[in-house]
Amino acid sequence: MTLVDLWFVLLGFVLFMHLGLGSIDLGLCLFSLFVDAEKAESMLASVDSVWHTNQTWLVVLGAVLFGAFPKIYGAVLSTRYGLVVLLLLALGLRGLGMEYRHRAKRSVFWLRLAGWGGTAVLVAEGILLWNIVLGGNVSSAWFGLQSLVQPRYFSAVLLLLSSGLLMGGSWWLTSSDRSGADRNVRIIVQISGVFVVLSGLFCCFQLMQTGEIELPLVWRPFLVLTVLVMADLTILFASLRPSWQGSPLPWGLALTGLVLTACGVLIYVKTGPTLSELASGDLTFLTIAMCVLLPPLLAFQIFQYRLERRGQEPVWKVPAPASNAKVGISFAQLTEVLNTMIQGALGLFQGYAETFKAMFTRPITVQYPEERRTPPPRSRAHIVLTRSPDGDERCVACYLCSAACPVSCISMQADTRADGRRYAAWFRINFARCIYCGLCEEACPTLAIQLTPEYEFASDSILNLVAEKEDLLVDHGGKDMDYDFYSHAGVEEKYPQNEHDGEEPPVNFKSNLP
Repeated sequence: MTLVDLWFVLLGFVLFMHLGLGSIDLGLCLFSLFVDAEKAESMLASVDSVWHTNQTWLVVLGAVLFGAFPKIYGAVLSTRYGLVVLLLLALGLRGLGMEYRHRAKRSVFWLRLAGWGGTAVLVAEGILLWNIVLGGNVSSAWFGLQSLVQPRYFSAVLLLLSSGLLMGGSWWLTSSDRSGADRNVRIIVQISGVFVVLSGLFCCFQLMQTGEIELPLVWRPFLVLTVLVMADLTILFASLRPSWQGSPLPWGLALTGLVLTACGVLIYVKTGPTLSELASGDLTFLTIAMCVLLPPLLAFQIFQYRLERRGQEPVWKVPAPASNAKVGISFAQLTEVLNTMIQGALGLFQGYAETFKAMFTRPITVQYPEERRTPPPRSRAHIVLTRSPDGDERCVACYLCSAACPVSCISMQADTRADGRRYAAWFRINFARCIYCGLCEEACPTLAIQLTPEYEFASDSILNLVAEKEDLLVDHGGKDMDYDFYSHAGVEEKYPQNEHDGEEPPVNFKSNLP
């Protein structure tokens, strides 16, 4: 099995996640068309926390098709663009109905819009999917819209509608109290399960007619799938009884998956030899990316459904507003919303203006080393050891710079001259480790060590970046030419103790005793 085969399986898995989980909210949209407004609101409210996540798999499906099988993706957008536009329009109408039904004055209109939009999504997806699978000559002048009146694609529409009723009804029975009031829903779920199997068989029959499929290659998988489908259908019927402790939802999802697997086996046998021609050249990077992105997506999907698991109060069961509650928004609120939208649009256009202005600005490139910039005087680069005004060394080897250095690149050895003055017998800085933070300059009490703007001292040897005292000493005072440490430290006192006007008397510590 090659990477192309694995991506075909992954494409089938993503399609199953989209059709299986997406059928929950789409099926409830279909259910909402046949019940009163109050019950329709309860049905749609039960999927408020999951229908956005279910819709994500359609985006993942498009990304997988575009990345792994770009030729199929290109054929869909070039010859079947009309069906894609209808699908996007149906998704938009369903989304509008789901979002606007909460606060609208005419909530019934938005409820019905969500119902008809969800039904249109199932129809458009069925025709588009089966149009891609069966292939055939599609007139690009109509962008695939002639498929809407061709009966050969109705089997997939029936499969998706049945799957929607099956999954939506199973979800409603799981989320609500399974009492006698939902007897009709249980009957519809049972009939839908049978129709999922029958429409799946008819789809398989269509696939076998479109290509030369050898029966010895498929009879064993189909025998296993037949046994699994019958067992799953039996358990599904049993799980619909009020005395059943579990949920019918997993068995409905498994039934949909088994039917899609049967169709996938026939599609693989039919197109297996040509899959490599339809796939991208190298799928290695795409495989790694999918291994990184798919687990978090699955984890988030599981988390969303755990919020609605049986035994907890569903998040959609919120207290109904009072009958005299004010519905709608005031003029002040509408003005505030419009003002926020205008401010956001202005900010967006300002950002676009800055972006486009920078697009046509010539980049500033310094042609180094032919052209050199002069850094400002406060730049921190090469370190030097300065001298006092009398020409003597300022450094007294106090080790404060070495202690302050965060990378320990400064080392020295203190010594005393014949006149009793301290100095550095040797002083060393490893510029290969220096980060030019300036802490040594801040710590130096004599202003001996200073950072300069000189930045051109690169070398091809790391040993040349170790500077000794002779390399660091300069013949000037650096940033403060007149400062002399020894003219302030160690000089004779001008005033005896306790006689200066600004001096505080010594503290009598015994007076602080209790």
